[in-house]
Amino acid sequence: MARVRCLPPPLPLLLLFCGLFTGCDRPPPATPAQVVALLETALPEAALTARVQRGEALYYANSCANCHVLKGASRGAPRLARLYHSPAVLVSGQTVVRDRAYLARSILASRDEVVAGYTQAMSVYRHLPAGDVAALIAFLETYSPPPRTTAPYAP
Repeated sequence: MARVRCLPPPLPLLLLFCGLFTGCDRPPPATPAQVVALLETALPEAALTARVQRGEALYYANSCANCHVLKGASRGAPRLARLYHSPAVLVSGQTVVRDRAYLARSILASRDEVVAGYTQAMSVYRHLPAGDVAALIAFLETYSPPPRTTAPYAP
């Protein structure tokens, strides 16, 4: 029986094949640090408004609304109204503040920090570029009051 020798395809054929499938020409996955840096970059008011509108479109396009309601009764996932800057107890027992870095980590690697009382059912959105994750977070921030910077007045 003759042995068949397998050779790699010629480079142009390999490049054509690669271009037909996802992942070959994508940038590396976004990191939470990149997302936070984008959110902390000063932008004109019109650009901030456009970012929030883009985040709202992504919220619906990626089916976030199927589980994460903005207001009202939860559908098996954390409710998003008043979520930003609120504390959360994770299944590990650790308490975290849901700041921009936490939200970025939750979107990009949702299985790493699961909130106690919820099952891990959220998809991982590592395919989203940093700008899209920043837009989602900017949209979520509009549903939460700003954090307190001083203690409430006590007479």
